[in-house]
Amino acid sequence: MTKENYQNLEDELLEAANVDDIHDHSATMQGKLNKFNVRANNILKQKISKKDLHKEKKFLTSSDYQKFKEYSNNLDDYLSALYDYAVKYQSNTPVINDDKTSQSTKDDYQKELDQFKSKFDNAKEKWSSSYDSIMNS
Repeated sequence: MTKENYQNLEDELLEAANVDDIHDHSATMQGKLNKFNVRANNILKQKISKKDLHKEKKFLTSSDYQKFKEYSNNLDDYLSALYDYAVKYQSNTPVINDDKTSQSTKDDYQKELDQFKSKFDNAKEKWSSSYDSIMNS
């Protein structure tokens, strides 16, 4: 898949994560949550299985296989971090945006969310570098 395809999956997941299941009691809430859950689970399905990785070994030089293996690991880390961040974003944002939430609780939730975002950003950068390395070789 291209970088653009992964970016589209990421954008769609994070857009679907904008679900306030605490305050939104509309008839469409369950559908919005289902959409988010389906997209989140689809992200994890994009991982390269170790079985598929091993199948490629016979078609690649040792050096190329190592690059592909590193790429695969970085892709898995990126997708896992994206999933974790999206789930945390979906659960924390309604609390952070709630006027009834104390400032200290908002700060705690925001700090936790920022940690997940940082891990996601780092994993995405590593994956992107691996992707570029393969595409430019």
